[in-house]
Amino acid sequence: MGTPDFSCPALSSLVKEGFEVTGVFTQKDRPKGRGRVVHPPPVKKLAESLGLPVFQPETVDKVKIGGLWSELRPDVVIVVAYGHILPPWMLHSTPLGCVNLHASLLPSYRGAAPINWAIINGDKETGVTVMLMDEGVDTGPIFKQKNVAVMPDDTAQTLQERLSVIGADLMVETLKEYMDGRIAPHRQAEEGSSIAPKLDREIGRLDWNKDNHAIRNLIRGINPSPGAFTFLDDQMIKIWRAVPVMGDDSNPTPGMICGFDPVSGLIVQTGKGALGLEEIQPQSKNRMSSQAFLNGCKFDPVGKIFRRFPSSSN
Repeated sequence: MGTPDFSCPALSSLVKEGFEVTGVFTQKDRPKGRGRVVHPPPVKKLAESLGLPVFQPETVDKVKIGGLWSELRPDVVIVVAYGHILPPWMLHSTPLGCVNLHASLLPSYRGAAPINWAIINGDKETGVTVMLMDEGVDTGPIFKQKNVAVMPDDTAQTLQERLSVIGADLMVETLKEYMDGRIAPHRQAEEGSSIAPKLDREIGRLDWNKDNHAIRNLIRGINPSPGAFTFLDDQMIKIWRAVPVMGDDSNPTPGMICGFDPVSGLIVQTGKGALGLEEIQPQSKNRMSSQAFLNGCKFDPVGKIFRRFPSSSN
């Protein structure tokens, strides 16, 4: 059971290691992009390429899929970012239960967006956990964990890619031992628990009063989605990559464009220090370097102020 790119390495590894995958459950095909073209989930495309049966129920209600479940008769259910909360009947319907791969070192970052929040909070280390699911949200007993360093330039995308591969290996290793009776899960601690709630678009609205490291961590943690943004007059500017630089903390105007550096890009004052905007995306345009933005700019942006809301909303 899985849906996004993060789920794919685990499915590939299970098949490669010879596990019999009797069915792949994933979410419905969804419209994406400006044209709202319907796209299948990454796991569906992978499963079909492997010749595996794919099921996309709207819900996992027993009344609707109980018959199918009885036909599949799984020994164990592997869950990797499926996107549906599994009901009690499903958690207890197989001999070995439901085994989940979670992208944090539980009990830290229980919830929907553990990778994002680890970067947003400036953590130097995160990891993956293989656990036996219970009726709580990421509260079940733990089989194994693996620590993974968060690199200084990691975005949510790059860290996700790395964790998905490491997690897939850990899942296969754990599952072999579990099915052979060589490992049992241990109770998860409550001490040190934290929540990683789902992200919405509003989290990306930059507050230039914060210090430069906090703003950069937010930009990294929500790249590529939902994405960081700010406003220059009435134009929305997305910020894709930024680097902390020395700023003039006597400057009383966070958000002011103070200058330009050939390497760091547009220099923007923050509440403490400054940020060099390496890659941005003006409204209705493609991603570009600050240099490219300046080349096409019909005005001198130095002295202008990035704001949380467009000027017309004041």
